[in-house]
Amino acid sequence: MEAVNLAEQLKTNGGETIIMTESGEKSRIPIRKGLWEQSGEGDVRLIGSSCLSCGEIFFPVQDSGICTHCQGDRLEVIKLSSQGVITSFSVVYQKPAGGFYGGPIPYSYGFVKLPEGVKVETLFTGCDLEELEVGMEVSLVIEKLCENAEGAEILTYKFQPVKIKGDKSNNVHTGGLNNETN
Repeated sequence: MEAVNLAEQLKTNGGETIIMTESGEKSRIPIRKGLWEQSGEGDVRLIGSSCLSCGEIFFPVQDSGICTHCQGDRLEVIKLSSQGVITSFSVVYQKPAGGFYGGPIPYSYGFVKLPEGVKVETLFTGCDLEELEVGMEVSLVIEKLCENAEGAEILTYKFQPVKIKGDKSNNVHTGGLNNETN
């Protein structure tokens, strides 16, 4: 799968953000509005909250406007780092019951710790799922999760291993941010 360039024209339809193609047909819809932002240069960042009282960082944005750590009401919206380290993961070989997951099988999901200290629950992509390791450095991408009933692509954020620049063997970085995975 290829990461999506969200620099296409954005439109709003009934409160739902829809990305329009050149032909004018809806084709890609974020799984949830406000989870990420992409610059015109293609830089993708998750959007979180920071408590101005205690410094706690949250993802996703705390819609309530209340810090669940100190109960303060002074939160600001922040852009989070686009790279982090895998702290845990699981590879799933069977479709979950309940019909809520429409993506490919098998898949891997787990937690990525960002430099800000917040852990983000995420899907992983961009490698053989058996190659994932705790401590592996990963970077944020936006990819198709599934298609809705109308045929539009539902987009989500995922993390993929960071490739070592100049290494033609496709090795990935491990070790993480300060070698800490807690």
